[in-house]
Amino acid sequence: NDASHWASVSGGKGGVGVPSLNDNVFVDDKSFSQKNAIVNINSSVSLNNLNIISQKDFTIASSKSTEINIFGSIQVTSKFNNQIKSTIRFKSAKNETIHLGWFVWQADIYFDGTGTYKLTSPIQNHNNELHHVNGTLDLNQNDVLCGSFISNSNEKRIQISEKSTILTYHQFVVEDKKNGWNYPVFEIRW
Repeated sequence: NDASHWASVSGGKGGVGVPSLNDNVFVDDKSFSQKNAIVNINSSVSLNNLNIISQKDFTIASSKSTEINIFGSIQVTSKFNNQIKSTIRFKSAKNETIHLGWFVWQADIYFDGTGTYKLTSPIQNHNNELHHVNGTLDLNQNDVLCGSFISNSNEKRIQISEKSTILTYHQFVVEDKKNGWNYPVFEIRW
């Protein structure tokens, strides 16, 4: 939330303001001037697309009391020290891709928007919850490993996948109200 850390171009001078839901955020190699940098998210944020692509050693940290609201796609290809504990909410009304890499996330994840979310990697948040509240969740032959999978809202939602597994460590809650399933080959384990 410090405007001095944000630039309008990669490696540019800071001071353009904190990103908003209309801004695309890139964390790349030019984002850090020192080794083992730490990015602290100490208040809730909203942004359009999030791209974490730096190959440097760095940490992103946040607390459970904050939210990261993403109104577009996410692309995570870095191998950073992931200490993100914020609730992550996907809120798009469009078609989006979700690539969370191979991390075990420490965050609850919500699919809130009316759009279609197509996974291009597994989702792993073993001790946390994944909520499918609204829209279409296309697992796209990727697995979900979560503490709890919850899809019980009054909003219209569809889950699509083929050859995917949802593994829950605690609970699997799906109610039929306004819920569509398309799982020709599907496995649930808990």
